[in-house]
Amino acid sequence: MSVAMTAQPHWAWSLGGTGNDHVADILSDAAGHLYITGEFSGVIVFDGQGFMAGGGTDLFVAKLDPNGGLIWWRQGGGPGIDRGVKLALSAAGELAVVGEFMGQADVLGTPVQSAGGTPDMFIAELDGATGATNWV
Repeated sequence: MSVAMTAQPHWAWSLGGTGNDHVADILSDAAGHLYITGEFSGVIVFDGQGFMAGGGTDLFVAKLDPNGGLIWWRQGGGPGIDRGVKLALSAAGELAVVGEFMGQADVLGTPVQSAGGTPDMFIAELDGATGATNWV
């Protein structure tokens, strides 16, 4: 008995820039799209596009196509340390993001204020197809 083998696409991208960059979580959906979250500072270049942190360290969330191409990019933050930590994807395609923020920050389009000097937590829901913020 022989088994037919098909070639699987492989790719790799460099994700980085002038400051600290970190991918904290990654997941995929049934169609092969990848979702990533983490933090960056300074300027970061991904898929030929440059993104500038608005403050100290900013959080980011991105969706990639099965070939690694950037579909959408969302970011937010303030003058402190802001980061995406964990992702979850619902069966309906809604993307939950959990992370941390300090001081005053813009968390994916929603202004927030921490309760003190150490990081506070946030949870947000994005539309998985468009990256639009549903709520924070």
